[in-house]
Amino acid sequence: MELLGEMGHNEKYLTDDYILCPDRDMNVNSLMDLLSKSFSH
Repeated sequence: MELLGEMGHNEKYLTDDYILCPDRDMNVNSLMDLLSKSFSH
């Protein structure tokens, strides 16, 4: 939870803003798929 706090979780809570890669031009589902695959090997 400390890391999320440092990344701005408290300011972004209950908003439509993102903490991870906020200025991305990638689809959210594509990003989730990429992150999921990075932990599956």
